[in-house]
Amino acid sequence: MNVSITLEYIHQFAAAWYLALDVHAPTQECRSMLAEDSLNMQFPDGGIHDLAAFQKWYEGVTNLFFDEKHTVQKIDVRSSSENQADLTVVVRWQASWWEPPAAESKRLDLESTQSWTVRRCSNEKNPFDLEITTYIARAEDFKFAPGSAMLPAPTPANTDELVRLNDRIAKMEQQADADAYGFFSTHLAHNLVFRRASGKVVGKFGDDGFLAGLKTNPFKSRVPEETAVSFVGERALVTLIIVGTRKDDGSVHRYRNIRVFSRRENLWILECWYNYEITGL
Repeated sequence: MNVSITLEYIHQFAAAWYLALDVHAPTQECRSMLAEDSLNMQFPDGGIHDLAAFQKWYEGVTNLFFDEKHTVQKIDVRSSSENQADLTVVVRWQASWWEPPAAESKRLDLESTQSWTVRRCSNEKNPFDLEITTYIARAEDFKFAPGSAMLPAPTPANTDELVRLNDRIAKMEQQADADAYGFFSTHLAHNLVFRRASGKVVGKFGDDGFLAGLKTNPFKSRVPEETAVSFVGERALVTLIIVGTRKDDGSVHRYRNIRVFSRRENLWILECWYNYEITGL
C-alpha cells in the first residue's frame, strides 16, 4: 500500500492507535505503530525511548486503567513532507481506575493536547505504512472535565529515589536513635506487615512491633547489597540483601528483604516487609 500522508489517512492511523489502547490490544500490535529507532514518547510518569521501555509502560497502564475510550477531537498538521508529518492531536480520554482498598473505582474524563510526529514505514509493519516517532502527552496539557477524578500521582521514572531510601532504611535501622524513630514513623505505613527473620509477623506499633524493636539492635553494622526496584502503577517492589555483622560474636549474616512501597503525598511509604536469612552459602 502506498498512500499519501493526507489528513484523512492520519485520522485513520490515529483512530487505529487509540482503538488499540482502548481494547488493551496485544503489545505487539501497539509496537507495530511505533518507530524502532529515534522513539521519543513523553508521559506524565516519564519518558520512553525504546520499544522495551514502551512494553513495560504499556503493561503498567493496562493493569491500572479499564473501560477506556479515546475520542479524537481534532488533528492539525503543523508541517509535512513526503515521508513525515508533525501533528497536534487533541483527544478526549475517558477511563476508570481503582486504588485499593477504595470501595469504588474513579472515573477520568479529560482532554489531552498532544504533539506527534509520524513517518512512513514498511507496509509489512502495519496496514497504514506509518509509525510514530514522537508522542508528547504532558500533564500541563490536560483539561479535566467537571466532576472528573484526577490522575493517579505519577511514579518517578527512575529508581534512584527508592535506592537511596532503602540505603537509608539500613542506616536508620542501625542508628536506632530518636532520629531513626522519627524516620520510620514517617516512612512506615500505620498498618505495616513486617515479617522478621525469625518468622514472627508484627506490625509498626506494640511491644513486639518494629518501632519497639529498634531498641534491641543485635548488629554492629548493616550493609545493603543488590538492590532492585520495579514499579507497578503507584507502587514499587524493592528487593535487596542486608549483610549484618553481629555485635556478640562478629559473625556475618545475609538477609533477603522484600519490600512493597506505595506513593502517598510525594513520599514512598513501606507497607509490607518480608525478611528472611539466606543460609547455605
